[in-house]
Amino acid sequence: MKTIKYLIVLMTLCALTTSCFEVYEDRYLFTDSLVEFQNAVVSNNATGRSYPLINQRSVGVVNYQVNLIGGHLPESQTINYRIVESESNAIEGVHYNIDNEGTFIIPSDSSFGFLEVQRLAFERQGSTNYILVIELLGNNQVAPSNNHKTIGLSF
Repeated sequence: MKTIKYLIVLMTLCALTTSCFEVYEDRYLFTDSLVEFQNAVVSNNATGRSYPLINQRSVGVVNYQVNLIGGHLPESQTINYRIVESESNAIEGVHYNIDNEGTFIIPSDSSFGFLEVQRLAFERQGSTNYILVIELLGNNQVAPSNNHKTIGLSF
């Protein structure tokens, strides 16, 4: 009889304590949609800068991958970006060209899109490095990732 009472008390305590546990899955479920440069994710930031510098020494077109974080979206996303003039000394039409300047598209049900930058052939004066700094702005549904929204291209 004593054993049955102890078992009932023990089972009641177990039921009461486990019923108060919080559901942790909801707390760690990431639902925001963000965009980030793949090169910023896999490269270290340049010294004294909050973004990596990627060398684009060969003449021609290079596609820079932009990741969509937080799940696929059912419609295509037009993502805005800007050239950070205060940190760039490369001149469009002389050092580089970008088609559709200011926007690019991440297709529907896709995890990434591409920003296309064409490096032009130019005559380098001395040891001058020409830098183009690009920052993602996102749109009304997709925000830029704070840590990986900017890259610098060194020509």
